[in-house]
Amino acid sequence: MYFISLKIIIFMWQYGVVDTFTTVNFIYNAGAQYSAVVIAAMADGNITKFPGMLFEPIAGFGVSYQFVKAAQSGAERRVRVATLAALLSASTATP
Repeated sequence: MYFISLKIIIFMWQYGVVDTFTTVNFIYNAGAQYSAVVIAAMADGNITKFPGMLFEPIAGFGVSYQFVKAAQSGAERRVRVATLAALLSASTATP
């Protein structure tokens, strides 16, 4: 299993594209979402779809990477990273 998205966010953090809080928030949210998808699949009883569901969150990071990579400028990349971080934190927030 490759953690390319994690490597990308750390790389962007090293070069100042994202700040430390965003990086830590991204890592926390990624872990929370990954575990939530796996637990939901187990609770739902989707044993036949279970192996594919294990890798679904990781595939989503590839889509996020392509979204950020398609930006025209550095400022637009930062806005897109912030958008993704906001979506990640909003989806794991409790009401």
